[in-house]
Amino acid sequence: MVITSLNIVPHGMQIIPGLDPKASPEFSKMHQSMLELIKILRKENPDTIVLFTPHGYRLEQKFCLYYADTLRAYYPILNRSNVDGTQIHSTIEFSSDIVLLDDIWEKFNSLKNPPFKLDRITLGTKNYPIPLGWGASVPLYYCNQPDFHPKIVVVSLPRARLNIIKFYSALKSCGEFFGEIALNTNKKFSIFFSGDLAHTHQDSENFSFHPSSRKYDEAVITWLQNISNNKTFNTIPKVIFDYERKALACGLSTLSIMEGFIHVMHKRKGDGDRYSDLSLKSKILQYLHPTYFGMVLSHISLN
Repeated sequence: MVITSLNIVPHGMQIIPGLDPKASPEFSKMHQSMLELIKILRKENPDTIVLFTPHGYRLEQKFCLYYADTLRAYYPILNRSNVDGTQIHSTIEFSSDIVLLDDIWEKFNSLKNPPFKLDRITLGTKNYPIPLGWGASVPLYYCNQPDFHPKIVVVSLPRARLNIIKFYSALKSCGEFFGEIALNTNKKFSIFFSGDLAHTHQDSENFSFHPSSRKYDEAVITWLQNISNNKTFNTIPKVIFDYERKALACGLSTLSIMEGFIHVMHKRKGDGDRYSDLSLKSKILQYLHPTYFGMVLSHISLN
């Protein structure tokens, strides 16, 4: 097994110390929990982190590979919005796994009838760094440690993901495709599914309070807590999609990709399960909603 873990990670910029002096102290709890996750990942020692983000370069129908040697994250002082500012607090650069990116691109183009669309983006040449949006820069902030700096692959989701019901099949197929690649190489991978929960816990500039926010978050957490090696529990329950219509959660799109990963692990081959000895163990490291959106941090180990 070369996937070491599946991780649902938040991307609220306020969890990073120093970016928003007015942020609720509650955000610091998620910061501490992200540090706890990194302790776990150090022990797993992945070669590469593959990160899926709903907040990156957004094509209409195509998923997008960030094809550059270097990925550059800017961390602004949040004086313009909760994701933007006019002053840069700090900058971090990450090394892409170009060998893996080439392998992904070759395998995708060898598919006769791909069940989803994929493209790749560069800024001039692959030698020029690609800037990251908050969906990648926030979780990757914690992957820049002296003793923990794996290579990175970033995949952004298309605008079509906003219609989650219509686009669900493509999201799950994307997860299955990347899962097959990860499970058939010699590298060790940790997978990051960047996404937050309901965005309607409070009235805000872009969202209005809705009571389904609490129900949605609770349903997702219950599902994550019950993920196991039993295939029955690993399909996202319909009630989560029902709540999301009013709860409005960017993270359901990346959870759908994760479902595709898990489905691949349960594929049958011949007379038995391909990964019959697979054991999934899920742990919720943190959940909170200090503002209008909820955040969850969950680590799913594969043994």
